[in-house]
Amino acid sequence: MDKTPRYNSGMRTLVGESAAEFRLPDTEGNLRQFREFHETGPVVLLFLPSVYGWRPRWQFWSLLRHYDRFVQLGVEIVVISTDSLPELRIYQIRKGFPFVFLSDRSGNVATQYELQLWRAETATMIVTSRGIIDYLHRTRFGRRSSARALLRHLMKLDQQERLSGR
Repeated sequence: MDKTPRYNSGMRTLVGESAAEFRLPDTEGNLRQFREFHETGPVVLLFLPSVYGWRPRWQFWSLLRHYDRFVQLGVEIVVISTDSLPELRIYQIRKGFPFVFLSDRSGNVATQYELQLWRAETATMIVTSRGIIDYLHRTRFGRRSSARALLRHLMKLDQQERLSGR
């Protein structure tokens, strides 16, 4: 059996690895630790260069359409963008999105995950309550992860955790 680690979408971050811990401000101005999100349940992390544009908007509306199901599964949706806090706050209020928006203005957190947001690279991750990356989709101007695909993966994860007694 081949023991070579598998990289998802060419990324050096591996599915099965621990997610990097970080602290970023939210749209309320509070400094949030990543740990506080994934300790209570799985987290869907969306890394975006900016929340503006039709591609992010499409993904947000897809997530919003199925938001009740994410809540039922105990999943927090966290958007990380290089937009400034005031821009994110205005966007969140105007669009009415219930997700957590964090500002990674310097791009340091994205760099920890080896993302190049300045090159329009995006990523969607699912991080388990144990802080392990369980799903990773990275793209540049391409296909986005749909809410339905994320929910299918989260339901499998939920079944596995129930069977293992976690």
